[in-house]
Amino acid sequence: MKGRIHLYIITLLVSIVLVLPGILLNQTSSSYILDDKTITISIIRGLPALALLLFISLYGSPDDRRRRGWNQPVLSDFPVLLILLTLTVSLSFLFPAADSSYTVQLSGWKGHGLIIILALSTAFTEELFFRSWLLSTLPALGWPRWLVFVISVVFFASLHLWQGWSAVFFAAVSGAAFSICFFRRPGLIVLITAHTIHNAMALIMMTVR
Repeated sequence: MKGRIHLYIITLLVSIVLVLPGILLNQTSSSYILDDKTITISIIRGLPALALLLFISLYGSPDDRRRRGWNQPVLSDFPVLLILLTLTVSLSFLFPAADSSYTVQLSGWKGHGLIIILALSTAFTEELFFRSWLLSTLPALGWPRWLVFVISVVFFASLHLWQGWSAVFFAAVSGAAFSICFFRRPGLIVLITAHTIHNAMALIMMTVR
């Protein structure tokens, strides 16, 4: 029972840390400027949460890690990667983020390097929690898979409130697809790769908009 309480406490605290800033940012700012300074600060601020998620995700037995998605990639993951990338690109046109939600002011190799680092760290953090942790821990605690699926999608979508409702719908649909892929075969690598590529492409396109 004590171990179950610890899992609930970890889930609640990480949920607050990840979801609350997006809600507050939506209420306090109509435009978010991404330049060298703000991206560097964002990366540094995200490191503690990323480190915590890596620790709790890798903690435990080999079976625990496999359940959380730390499985070796297989050839069948490649079509899944292509499907996810095609889906996210298509959804980007259907549900574009509000033009005023943020502005990217980066250029050159340094700017693109920061974009890749931010895209990778963000993808790692979000996949480790919204897919790996929620979709493996809550079912193990006895929660119905359909309810865990809904919670993961809603929490992930709420993370994008600051970008406008169009981005929320995008996150809900893409989050649902990523969650289905995780339930089908818990594989973090393909999800993190697809998430990173999408994030990087979206930010790079913003620099030339």
